[in-house]
Amino acid sequence: MYLKSINLKGFKSFASSTTLNFEQGITCVVGPNGSGKSNVVDALSWVMGEQGAKSLRGGKMEDVIFAGTSGRAPLGRAEVSVTIDNADGVLPIDFSEVTITRVLFRNGSSEYLLNGETTRLLDIQELLSDSGIGREMHVIVGQGQLDAILLANPEERRAFIEEAAGVLKHRKRKEKAIRKLDSMQTNLARIQDLTVELRRQLRPLGKQAEVARKASVIQSDVRDSKLRLLADDLTRMRSEMEVEVADENVLRERKEQVERELNTARSREIELDAIAASENPQLIAAQENFYRLTAQREQIRGVQNLSSERARFLAEEAEEAKAIGRDPKALEDEALVLRQEESTLASQVKLSQEQLQVDSNSLKAIEEQLALEENRVSASLRAIADQREGTARQEGHINGLRSRIDATTGEITRLTTAKDSAEGRLRGYRESFALIETQISSLTATEPSLDNQFNKLKGDLKSAEAELKVLTDKLQSTEKLRAGSLGRLSAFTEITELVAASQNANLIEKISVLKSNCEAEVAKVSADCDRIKFELTTSQSGFNTINREYEIALSKLNDSDAAMTGLAEQLAVAGQNVKNTGEELDRLISALDAANEQRTFDERDLAAAIAQFESHQTPLEPDLTHLEDLRSQVSR
Repeated sequence: MYLKSINLKGFKSFASSTTLNFEQGITCVVGPNGSGKSNVVDALSWVMGEQGAKSLRGGKMEDVIFAGTSGRAPLGRAEVSVTIDNADGVLPIDFSEVTITRVLFRNGSSEYLLNGETTRLLDIQELLSDSGIGREMHVIVGQGQLDAILLANPEERRAFIEEAAGVLKHRKRKEKAIRKLDSMQTNLARIQDLTVELRRQLRPLGKQAEVARKASVIQSDVRDSKLRLLADDLTRMRSEMEVEVADENVLRERKEQVERELNTARSREIELDAIAASENPQLIAAQENFYRLTAQREQIRGVQNLSSERARFLAEEAEEAKAIGRDPKALEDEALVLRQEESTLASQVKLSQEQLQVDSNSLKAIEEQLALEENRVSASLRAIADQREGTARQEGHINGLRSRIDATTGEITRLTTAKDSAEGRLRGYRESFALIETQISSLTATEPSLDNQFNKLKGDLKSAEAELKVLTDKLQSTEKLRAGSLGRLSAFTEITELVAASQNANLIEKISVLKSNCEAEVAKVSADCDRIKFELTTSQSGFNTINREYEIALSKLNDSDAAMTGLAEQLAVAGQNVKNTGEELDRLISALDAANEQRTFDERDLAAAIAQFESHQTPLEPDLTHLEDLRSQVSR
């Protein structure tokens, strides 16, 4: 492994991109003052992660960017790339060449690249630490650092040696591991506290979960019930709509049938009117001829009858005259009388003919009046038929409006019942909501006292536990002292028995004094032990009492939390019920208002239709008396 090349661009005095290739065998770079040797070294230190601007002979990190000259503008970034030959695999990376790049911008942002890929400074430091190079490995020894190494004290020299020997990375890893362990210990303590807290809340949370499950089931039931009600309403409305549509279809078909029949009747009427209009002159002419011929026939028949009577009378007179032999002169006189009568009859016939002409003219006028009267009667009858048809349509419209008003009234009744029920449920839900809020307020008011009592007992329990631990440790140490004293006393007793046989009074006296002192010590330690046991028993009793009170306070606090949680769930359910019922009530009120408005419109339309129906006067039946008189006059 060796340094293969370095590329500088915008770093200090290297404004243009400059590449220095280091072949194997190159051991140094020489040059006059100001040629940039130190800048190359600074570039190496900077690209390996140097963070101190003073180590790079600058005031701030942006000073490493080319600041410009009188003939060249300053640059906005500095970039240094170092290429290391890794053919021997010293660096733990699967590349034969490793290029490390560092880029710095004037806004202060920077980035590191490893073989063109963005990476972290920590990764680069870890990569270089195993090779013995890096910014803290004393690979680069600057000016003044040699004196610092030579004049260093043993501790500083040890640090230099450790860094040069590669121990630094292990020490850094150790420090990092220790920091992680400390952080883990802190997290573990926090987890233990959380575990204790969660264990304390486990039972209330279980109750809350049970309440939540019940609330979920209730909400699901409520939702299913609402859906079922809506489905029932939808089915009912669809059936009503189908019935209305069927009735409407029947009425529409009936209307179309009546219109077809009406059109057929009108067409037939128009056809008959046309036929009557075309044949009316012929009828009038035929009637005139019939009347005239009838009159002539009657006249001729009358003349014939008169002539027959006259001939018969003359024949009778002639026979009578022959029989009685009347005078011819008398006969002439009688003939003259008869001629006079004949002339009188002729004049009467003439007058009759004139009267016949007058009567014919009168008959013609009467027949014209008859035709006019028949036309008037036909028009009246057609008007009556039209009026009856319009009346039927108007009655059908009025009946339809009445049916719709009845249906709307039934819907209004149903909506009113549903609205009253929703208002009752809403009042109940609101009362329940207010009651739960009151219970929550009372629990909230008692919560601080329970917390204070719990915290106080918790502190007292810790103090009692600490005191109990101290007394236990003290008892153990005292019992150890008593055991030692008893051992010494036993040894002195055996020594006393052995010394008693030697008859050495001085030694026996010394042993007796030591034994007496040991017995006094044993008595004192036993008394201390008994006292500590008594204190320990008292402390244990106090600890048990405090522990029971602590458990009671904890149970009360848990019960309070559980009750609070249950009330909170009930409050949420009640609030949701209030909201849902309020929305349902709003929908019912809107539907009720719409139904009332629809009924008002229908009632107004019904009133208008009834008024229009009543305002239409039914045409009177035509007076046929004049028509019959005219017909009788024509028949005469």
